[in-house]
Amino acid sequence: MVVVLGEETRTSSKDLLSYNPGDLILDAFKIRDERSVKKIVSGLLKLLFPDKSFSREELRRVIEVAVEYRQRVRDWLHKVDPGEFPKEKLVVTVKD
Repeated sequence: MVVVLGEETRTSSKDLLSYNPGDLILDAFKIRDERSVKKIVSGLLKLLFPDKSFSREELRRVIEVAVEYRQRVRDWLHKVDPGEFPKEKLVVTVKD
């Protein structure tokens, strides 16, 4: 997984939700994966940063955790039904 972020700045969750979709590059993501990762990120940000203030580095770490969680679900689905769920590695890149 590759996540690329710029300079260290404080960001609010409102800014995150209004990001430009071109800034988030999701490789090998299906729509279900994309929605799941966004919901996990949103939930973790609300739990970890109730004041809605976090740095780009903190955001990068939350995204890494969210993608790892979704990757575990994808791996499990592949074990259950390999014909329907091929083994794929989820990769996300966040541009400046």
